[in-house]
Amino acid sequence: AFAKFDLALSVGDSAEHFRCIVEYATALFDRGTVERYLGYLQAILRGMVADGQTVVNHIPLLSEAERRQLTEV
Repeated sequence: AFAKFDLALSVGDSAEHFRCIVEYATALFDRGTVERYLGYLQAILRGMVADGQTVVNHIPLLSEAERRQLTEV
């Protein structure tokens, strides 16, 4: 099956949780990249839930391992 868009995220909700479905063009993205993007989205959502007054660009996206990797370069 081919993705209709390069990268698409569909979100649905129920009483207890959200369900996300990601479709992506495998010629453009690999699974690890898409999973990393979803991790960033998850970090944003967790930051917003933790403090509704938080400015989105103040929420850290990178994991500790990613930060360490970037600072070692």
